[in-house]
Amino acid sequence: MHIEPEIKTVLKEIPVPYEIVKKKDHYFLEIPGYPRLCIAGNHNRTKVQTVRMSVNEIRKLIKLLEGKQHG
Repeated sequence: MHIEPEIKTVLKEIPVPYEIVKKKDHYFLEIPGYPRLCIAGNHNRTKVQTVRMSVNEIRKLIKLLEGKQHG
C-alpha cells in the first residue's frame, strides 16, 4: 500500500476514529455511517489529480464530522 504524503497529512486531521480497509487492489477510508473514500492503491504511482480529489473529499468529510460534533 502506498498512501501519498498529502493524503497522510489530511488523514491526521480526522477528528474521529477511522479504519483503512483493503478491497481488492484499493484501500479505503472507512468511518461508520459515512461513505467510503478511496485513498490508495497497490501501486506506487498516483495521478496528481487523483490525490487532489482524495484530499478534497477527506476535507469535506472532516467539515461534516466537525459540524456533527459541535451540533
